[in-house]
Amino acid sequence: MSTSYNFRKSALTKPQIFQVADTALEIHYDESLKTPPQVIPYEKITQIQMAYNASMRGMPETYFTTLKLKSGHKIELKNLHFLSFGQFEDRRQQYAEFIRALHNKLSEYNHITFKCGVGHALYFFSFFLIAICALGFFGGFVMMAYGLLIKGALLTLVSSFLGNKLRKYISVNKPSKYSPQNLPSHLVPN
Repeated sequence: MSTSYNFRKSALTKPQIFQVADTALEIHYDESLKTPPQVIPYEKITQIQMAYNASMRGMPETYFTTLKLKSGHKIELKNLHFLSFGQFEDRRQQYAEFIRALHNKLSEYNHITFKCGVGHALYFFSFFLIAICALGFFGGFVMMAYGLLIKGALLTLVSSFLGNKLRKYISVNKPSKYSPQNLPSHLVPN
């Protein structure tokens, strides 16, 4: 029996159904499953990269997995299913089950690279942003010392909030490789 996962990437797209089959990943673009699926043989998958985004703007935490193909195309899976504009459903459990089944199947193929976290450039740029947040945090105290209490307090609070989000982002998304038999626990929801 194949494992499947369906989700809608955005409010402007149709739901997609992903199935782990014996020799290929199947993507159905029709919920009735009447149209033939897009079939992606596992031999055409070159890399899997897992990452995490902290909750922002009212959205819950987002776990995502990107499959890179030999053709250069990318397929992205997320735990969030968009119902409509501004409304989404967190499908962590179904996402985690599907990702585990997909990794179990792909562990049979030696040519696939398994990476986690973000790219090195984005990772190190995040450190730069944390430094800016730290400057803003301490700059807020300086502003308060010079009598600009409200502006200083606001700058301190915003810098503290963003710095904390970036700190978690950096701690979870450190670029590295992993084994498909040993999935990074911080990138697969429980």
